Parts: sequence; structure tokens; C-alpha cells
Amino acid sequence: MSAAEPAPMIGREREIAVISTALSQLTVGSARVITVTGDPGLGKTRLLEEATRLAGVHGHPVLAGRVPYGSRGPADPLSDALHDYRYGIDRAESPRDLLARIAAPGLVLILDDIDRADPAAVVELLRLLRRPPQAPVLMLMAYRPRQVAAWLHQYVTGGSHPRAVDWLPLAPLDGDEAARLVAADPLLSWRPALHSDSGGNPRYLQVLAGQGTGIAPGTWALSGELADLSPAAQLAASAAAVLGDPFALAVVGAVAELTGPELHAAIDELARQDLVRPVEADGRFVFRHPVVGTVAYAAAAPAWRLAAHARAALALRAIGTSPDAMAHHVERSAAVGDREAIALLVAAARADGETMTPTRSRWLRAALRLLPADSQAPRPATLMVALAAALAAEGRLAESRVTLHRAWPAAVAHHSRTYDLVAGLGAIVEWLLCRGAEGRALLDRAAGATSGASTAVRPTRSLALAVIDLADGSLDGCRRWSADALTGAEHSGDRALAGVGHGLMLVADCLDARADDAAPRLDALAAMVDGLVDSELAGNLGATGLLGLGEMMFGRPVDALRHLDRALTVAHASGTLLAVPHLQAGRAFVLRALGRLTEATVAAAEAVELATTSGSDEQLVLALAARCCVATWTGDRDGALRAGAAATGWRARRPSRWVTALAHRMYAEARLAGGGREGSRTLTDALGGADLPELDRWSRPYTYELLTRMELADDSRADAMEWAIRAGGTVTASGPPQRAGMAELAIAEALAAEEPVTAQCHAATAARLLDASGLRLDAARAWLAGGVAAASGGDPQQAAAQLRRAQAVFDAAGAHGWSRYAVAERRRLAGRAPRTGTAAPRSGLDTLTSRERQVAMLVSEGLTNRRVAQRLHVTEKTVETHLSRIFAKLCVGSRVEMARVCLDPTSRTS
Repeated sequence: MSAAEPAPMIGREREIAVISTALSQLTVGSARVITVTGDPGLGKTRLLEEATRLAGVHGHPVLAGRVPYGSRGPADPLSDALHDYRYGIDRAESPRDLLARIAAPGLVLILDDIDRADPAAVVELLRLLRRPPQAPVLMLMAYRPRQVAAWLHQYVTGGSHPRAVDWLPLAPLDGDEAARLVAADPLLSWRPALHSDSGGNPRYLQVLAGQGTGIAPGTWALSGELADLSPAAQLAASAAAVLGDPFALAVVGAVAELTGPELHAAIDELARQDLVRPVEADGRFVFRHPVVGTVAYAAAAPAWRLAAHARAALALRAIGTSPDAMAHHVERSAAVGDREAIALLVAAARADGETMTPTRSRWLRAALRLLPADSQAPRPATLMVALAAALAAEGRLAESRVTLHRAWPAAVAHHSRTYDLVAGLGAIVEWLLCRGAEGRALLDRAAGATSGASTAVRPTRSLALAVIDLADGSLDGCRRWSADALTGAEHSGDRALAGVGHGLMLVADCLDARADDAAPRLDALAAMVDGLVDSELAGNLGATGLLGLGEMMFGRPVDALRHLDRALTVAHASGTLLAVPHLQAGRAFVLRALGRLTEATVAAAEAVELATTSGSDEQLVLALAARCCVATWTGDRDGALRAGAAATGWRARRPSRWVTALAHRMYAEARLAGGGREGSRTLTDALGGADLPELDRWSRPYTYELLTRMELADDSRADAMEWAIRAGGTVTASGPPQRAGMAELAIAEALAAEEPVTAQCHAATAARLLDASGLRLDAARAWLAGGVAAASGGDPQQAAAQLRRAQAVFDAAGAHGWSRYAVAERRRLAGRAPRTGTAAPRSGLDTLTSRERQVAMLVSEGLTNRRVAQRLHVTEKTVETHLSRIFAKLCVGSRVEMARVCLDPTSRTS
């Protein structure tokens, strides 16, 4: 594209096609009229500019006329266009005759701003529409339908005009078009909000997006509209902008210092120009769009605005307006030391604190600014703690940390409860910034300073210690401090703190694989969260996020998604953005499990974006791990590897132990999907060795299954079987079925080549357990493993059925990497020649080695592992390993079942 060529229009392809067709047919036809209509900012003038460019491409001359802002002469766009032909100076001929005379071989007439034309000019245009020239003329006219003469718009849209008149009403841009207009990444979280706030209006989109520097495109046009107003209307517009939408006439009059007929005339003028519109329900008015109010506010003189805010505060107080409605004006106009203003701002912050809206930190900061220099603590410390909490909730962690450090000296000197709050909140902020050691030090200092305090003042500190212990992998410590926080919460009646305490105990039990303890706690927490209304849930977002994590770990992804979705809705509505990265990352993992990968991609992207904005390394590593996981499943190998490398590349400040381990797992999965053949050593080194001490117990079956595949990719079948056996040893009968399903899948993958019949048995069990847990994609992996085993065992029909089933699930979800794997296996199956004269695959006891058979028979006779080890002169650990292999090969889950197979002679060929 050349430097002089304008950027292509976005979202106006249909309109441009109509104009292009008309231009191409111009020389062979008679006059044609195209009317372009739409609200301000939708792109009417920009479309006419594009038409001018296209006319030049076709070689047609263009005459253009408009009514510019600020024009004080006759408002006649037709006279402006035909001025060079002395039309409007000496009307020797009608416009119809003039156009017919100059049209050959083709002419384009462009008339803009018809809505601002004089009535006489509009009448002349209507005559021209009714009797267009009998010549090759294309007339393009644009206007705002709300402001143009009603009879002209009715003629254009009523269907009574000649067939040569086309009406092109411009519609708002859709979400994708809006993102393209402002050059936005289509995955950015603010795109839907930006589109919603602008209403899809291109001008408002550009103003809201700001385009990075200077005055945004579209601002000049709005300023021109305001400049065209009378002085009284400009004053009323500025006063209305100071008040904000919606505004009442009486209050506008008080702020603008206009009364009676002058005020009414000014508002009527604003309404005629479509700058303000009445609210039908209550007689108030609003700006056409908030952007118009923003421009009107900026156009007012700064000193006048300050005085106007003071007048607004007085007028609103006189009619009994609430503090939060007056806070904006008090903030702008109050002087230092104004105690009444300080009290009002604190009251407004307290009201906003019920939903934690972003204005809460604004009112608190303003109140602190107004405090006199000699103000006595603890009030400054109390306000600073409240401000720090508001900043943290908004995701502004660095500012929150600085504020807490400022509050520390006053809190120590004057108020033990404030001291406890500073320490508790400060520790959480330090943890989110991956400064856990600093957070624990704060808590230790607080414990020494308030050692005599009652339990009632300790819950915040106890909760922070529980969080840090969870991050450090001290699950017993997490449970102990959570119980202490619950005691304090019961004493104070703090339901939000109690919810988080129960959530932390739930996650600690889950990570420790204590399913019997976690299950009732999960049900109780779900009942508690479901019983909260949204305003209560806004204070329980932490508990809701922990509940979603617990439900995902327990194989309840649908319930997890329901709770996470609700929490996100409340978080966005209440301005509690701090919770969003954790919630969206968790949501990405849940959506991945459910096979909704497109949504999972968006969720992971928003998590990364907001975690980056908040400055929380803890949140960012979790979000990057989610992005790595989802990208691996969608087949975006480069994106997965980049995210995985970033998630595991932290050196200075390490995130939580379980988050770090999760990131290493996801990165290993990405490397394997990308063709890595490194074996298991890299991952086990990252997780502390073969026993995975750095990994929580709950996640070990999933990790052992991954290690199994990594060894198989490295053609190390014996090592793969060792990992599969370890996976089987991590599950219990009372645990969630998905963990057992993952262990069964690992065994199926390890046995597929050498023991295909046994492998099919384990694959079928894995698929059943995983599908019942809602893990559709992982169930499809089990079907894939069953298909591979069936192919290896010489059962092509079963193999084909299983592989088709798996591929269908992968294709539907967009799991391109796994789909390619399924396709490759199906092709391999199709290329195999049918087996003839081969021995039947081994099964039952025939699959056991001689040593395994010895162990099985001795155990079947009732010997303990120790007695078997003594009889065979081996260690008990060796006996346990043999038993794990035997259980896997015989498809049994207990010593009793194994004995039944060993003592049944038919089992040799069953």
C-alpha cells in the first residue's frame, strides 16, 4: 500500500461493493442516487471519502459539497459542490439541468452533512431526488437520520422513490471488526468491553482505545459539534459533563448558573443537535454517548470545572444525594483539612467497598490527600490499610505493597488490630509477588507485637500463614493455620474469611490425596457458595476459586466451570480483578478437560494478560502453564513451548511449589508433543527425583502417566513400565475415579506393544473412569491407547473402531496434535497386511514371567510380602514391584482377585 493510499475501511465491505458496482455502471446508465445514513461516528464521511477515491480509480470526476462545523453562511451542500459552475450565485439553470449538461461521460456528486443543511437547501435536494437528471450522474448523499428533515428521510426509506435510489444504513461494527479497527489482539480481555462500551461505533471505539498517543481519532469531530453550539448550550453541555449521565435539568442549571427559559433553550438546542437525549422514564437526560460527555468535559476551562464541581456537590447535597454520588465532585473541589469532605469520601469508599468497585481506592486516596499534616494516627494507618486492600483487589499489587509499607510504622505505634491487618494483607501481597520469605517475616513480626491479642484479631494473619504454607508445600501447616483462621472467623462472624479457610483446607486435603477428608469438605463448601447472593460472593471469590479447583481435582469439571464462571462474572462486575487471573487459569484447565479448547485458549490468554498487568509472578506462572497446556492440545507447538519456557524460567523469585511443579509438567508435555525424545530425566530432576517429592501426591498419577509416554517415545519400554507401575501404586479405592483412570491409562500405554490383550483391558477401564469424570479428551486418549493395543494384538476391527472414536473426539474439540496421532495410527493400521497362521496372543497366566508366576502362586497361598521375600531371597520392595506388574497383566485390583485367577485352571487361556 502506498503512503498516500488510505487504510481500507473495516466492516463496510457491502456498502463499498454497492458503490463500486454503481461506479462501474455509471457511463452506460442514467442517474442513480445512493443515500448513506447513520448515527454520528458510524463512518458516513469516511465512506464518502472512499467513494471519492474509487471514483478516481474509475476515471470519473467528483463534485463534493458539505456543511462544515462553525459555518456562518448559508448551509447548502449542493451550492458548495456546484460553486465553480456559479450555481447559487446566478441561478441561470436548475441543478438538474446543470448536472445533465456537465455529466458526460460520467459524474459523481457527493453531498455530506445534509442534516445540517438549511430547509430551503433540503427542499431543493428533494426535488433533485424526485426528478434526477437524465444523464450519467451518481449522487451520493449522507446524513444523520435523527436530525434530518423527517419528510426527506421518509422519502428515502419509504419505498416511494424511483428504483435508482439505494439506501445504505450503516450498522455498528461487530466484535471482530472492532478489534481490527483498533489493531487489537482478538484474544485481549478488554476487547469485548471496549466493543460494548463503544456500541460498535468506529469513532467512539477510536476515542476509547486512545490509539496510544495524542488525541484519539474522532475527538476533533466531536469538538466541532460542540463548537457549533450557542454559548448557553456550550455552558449547559459542560455542566452536564461535570455531573455525568444521567443528569436532571435543575442540577444542570445550578452548575451552569442558568435558569428558566435560558436553561430550557440550551437543553433543547443540545437535543436538536443529538448531543443529548431524554430518558423516557424519569425526565432526565443523557449524552448521546459517554464519549461525547468526555469531550465536553475536556473542552471546559480547568478553573471553571473546579468551581463547577463545588457547585455540583452543593446542589446534590441539597437534594439528599448519597455520598458515593457526591464523592466525585468533592474529590475535585475540596481543600486540605476539610473534615466534612474527608468523612464523605470515607463513607463513599465504605459504600463502594460492599462491591469493591474501582472507585473505592480513588475515594480513599482522595481522603488521605485531604488529611491535614498533623493528623493523628491511627486514622491515616486505617485509611492506608483500606486503600492497600482496595488496590490489591483491583490487581494493582505494586501500589498496594508501597501503601502497606507506608502504613506499617503508624500501625505498629498505635493499633494492634491494624498491625495484624497490615501483616496479613502484606503477606498475601508478598506471596503474589513471589516474595514469600518477606511475607512470612511480616507475619512473624506481627505475632511478636500482638502476642497477647485474642483470637478475634488473628484470623487475617492465620489465613495468610495458611496460604504461605500451602505455597511452600507444608500441607499440615496449611490445615493448622486454616483451622485457626476458622476459629477467628466464627468469633467475628466473617463468612468471607471462613469460606477461604474451608477452601484452603479442601485444597490441602486434595493435594495430600486425602480423599476421605476432602469429599465432605467439598460438598459443604459447594453448598455454602451456592447459598450466597452475588453481593456476598464478591467477598468470597477466593473461596469460590478454591472450590472450583477442588471440584476439578475430584472429577466434577461441569460443577467447577459453573462456579468459576459465576465468580468471574461477579469479579468483573465488582472490580475485583485480583481474582481474575487465578479464576481464568483454572477455567482454562477445566475447559481443556471438557474438550472446549477454543474457549480455553481465550481464558488462558486473559489470565496471562491480567497477570502481567498485576505484576504477580505467582499468577503469571500459573497462567503461562495454562496457556502451555491448552496450546499443546490445540497443536500450537511453538506457542506451547514459548509459554512453557517462560513458566519454568524463573530464577530470582520462585512461585508456589505446586504451581512450579504444574508448570514443569505442562512444559514437559509440550516438549513431548513437539517431538522431544529426552526421556523422563529432565522432568524427574525438576520434581526432585523418581519419587517426585516436589510434586503433590494428588498429581502423581498424571505425572507418572506422562513419564510413561516420555519413556515410550524414547523407546524405553522397561522404564515406561516402571513409571506405569508407580502410577498404579498412587491410587486408592476411595479416591476420585479420574486418578485411577489415569493410572490405568499409563499401564495400558506401557503394555500395548508386548501385552496387547491386557493393555486393552486397562485402556477400557481407563476410558470408563475418565469419561465418567467428565474428562472427555483424556477418555479419548484411553480409546486411542486401546486402539493401538488392539492393532498390536491383531484385532483390526476393534482397533479401527477405537481409533475412529478417539479421532472424532479430538477433531470436535480442535485437539489437532492428538488428532494427527490418531490419523497416523489409522493409516498404519490400514497399511498392515492381515495376519495368517500366527499364534493367538497370550493372556491370563501365560503373560507372566517365571518369577512373576512364583510370586503370584505364593501370594495366592496366603503368604505375606515379607514371607514371599524370605522364600525367594529378595527384598519386600522387589515383591511389591512384581505384584504391581502381575496386577496389571491380569487386569485385577486385589490379592483375592489374583488368587482366583491363579487357582482357576481355565485362566491360562482366558
